[in-house]
Amino acid sequence: MSPNNTPRPRPLPSVTVDLRAADSTPFASWLRPSRWSLIHYKDWSDDSGSAPIALLIVLLSVAVYLPFLTLPLLPDDYLQVMLARKYGPVSGWGALAEDPLYRSRATSLILTYWTETVFGFSRLAFGISSIILHAINALLVYALGAARRIGWRLSALMAIFFVLQERYHEAVIWYSALPELLAFCFGLLTLLFWIRWLHSPESSTLAWLGALACFCMALLSKESAVCVILLMPLFAVGANSQRNRPLRALLPFGLLVAVYVVLVFSGQDQNHHFRDGTFSLQAGALKALIGSAIRALWVWGILGLIALLVFASRKRYGVMALALCWILITLIPYSFLTYMPRVPSRHHYLAAVGCSLILALGATTLQERIGRRWVIGLCALLIGVHHISYLWAVKYPQFRERSEPIEALLRYMRSEQKRPVVIRCFPYSFGEARRAVAIRLGEPEANLILDTASSNADLPSFCPQERLK
Repeated sequence: MSPNNTPRPRPLPSVTVDLRAADSTPFASWLRPSRWSLIHYKDWSDDSGSAPIALLIVLLSVAVYLPFLTLPLLPDDYLQVMLARKYGPVSGWGALAEDPLYRSRATSLILTYWTETVFGFSRLAFGISSIILHAINALLVYALGAARRIGWRLSALMAIFFVLQERYHEAVIWYSALPELLAFCFGLLTLLFWIRWLHSPESSTLAWLGALACFCMALLSKESAVCVILLMPLFAVGANSQRNRPLRALLPFGLLVAVYVVLVFSGQDQNHHFRDGTFSLQAGALKALIGSAIRALWVWGILGLIALLVFASRKRYGVMALALCWILITLIPYSFLTYMPRVPSRHHYLAAVGCSLILALGATTLQERIGRRWVIGLCALLIGVHHISYLWAVKYPQFRERSEPIEALLRYMRSEQKRPVVIRCFPYSFGEARRAVAIRLGEPEANLILDTASSNADLPSFCPQERLK
């Protein structure tokens, strides 16, 4: 009893609720958000990669381009097949080494040869191989999280934004753009081995040799792979290594590039790109470079840059500078083209990594500013819907229309028994038509004649423009 004789209230009995036990019931376990999500939030860790995120990246890579497997081959693709048949076998490697143009595309010709050897001539097999290679490349973008300047959390978003972009679509859809995919693949493998070597406390000979070997394969995929040597110092900044160690390690790469460039220019008499006006060392290259870099960022990349400049802390500026340098460096080799005032879509494939990094930085900056996890998902949804709908609604019909003249010619020749057939008003090169007839119908190229003989009334003639009206 208290001094004023007022009884004290008895304390209520304590009740302990075991949430883990309640959550262990079958019904409660199905109410957990993790049951309904492919990826747990803990998977977005900066410690290492995540298998669920890697699976998501692969699924997105395949899903975006799956409808394009129904398209026929494009006119230039038949040259890719013909060259693969000539240079792809081991017996043709000697002649390939002597060809100053196509020895720099050796990996794509050999891959095409073995794809046809295993699966036969199949548009589906060619298309699937391109999409698989694209998915592998997306995983390599995710693997850039091994770089301390990027980290796994940022590289996961970077890889997702990479597969959702449409700017580089030609590299995946157009089979003869296979060298772009392979140069990208070996180029990023070079960087990953290089990053591994930089982060090693002591010299890692195997990692350095792996980088050098992959760089050689990149140079055998396309000439533009020389830009990888300019990307390598970007990852050496801030690395825990001796100041002169990366410079010494880069010397053999520089020597290899020098020899490679000399070989390319020494064979210019046999390389038609030096004679047909494909490219030129001109003053307009700077204008093309800047315009193409802006085009690479348009429109979501520009918004991402604005978000970074307005809301981001200065600690993100270093990674933003890396992304912008990446875009400019990877577009330099293509800025000397003369047949277009800007870099074509397929040549944006490697540059898209820099744009994806800016998108990832911008999305995480907005998420931190607003304080809601769903901001990143909303950004990915908006960008994905915009780009994928554009690919399917606009680009798919364009590629279908581009392949139709060849398909119309093949349908006509299947129905017409007389040979040879005179071809008139063909929208593409006459050689592309003859190669398509030889590969698809197995007929000699002599069965197709240019319209110089159209005055002969006894010969059947074909004009795709008239047929497609």
